[in-house]
Amino acid sequence: MDAKEQVQTMLLENMQRSDLTIYEQAQGFQMMLDMGDSVEEIAVKPGLSKTTVRRRVKMMELDQETLKAVSERQLSLTDFDELAQIEDIKVRNECLAQNGTSEFKRMENALTLVTDEDGTRHLIDKDGVEVGTLREEGTDC
Repeated sequence: MDAKEQVQTMLLENMQRSDLTIYEQAQGFQMMLDMGDSVEEIAVKPGLSKTTVRRRVKMMELDQETLKAVSERQLSLTDFDELAQIEDIKVRNECLAQNGTSEFKRMENALTLVTDEDGTRHLIDKDGVEVGTLREEGTDC
């Protein structure tokens, strides 16, 4: 077993621990991708779906310092899926920073979702200013 295989085996064993946070899983999957594994290869090893792997890796696009800080709030995968629908990464990171706090609930209540004729969904703030658009529903992250 070469060094790469040893690291991959260690990561896989850690991935199967039940006490890992979603963030820690995302980090592990990203490391495996960085070492040359494909999403398909990563999914097969622990018996996960490719979508599950992609959803967790998508988290790694977020600001890492903010992500690390909010991971202590034990956000759910649903929280991250909702964030992933916001196309503008700046808005996504702003929402991430507030997620799991009372400020997030206030922010969430201040936003309105508007769908135009072509199906594009827009996040509108309380002042009527568009703050982001959402990805098409049902798309794979």
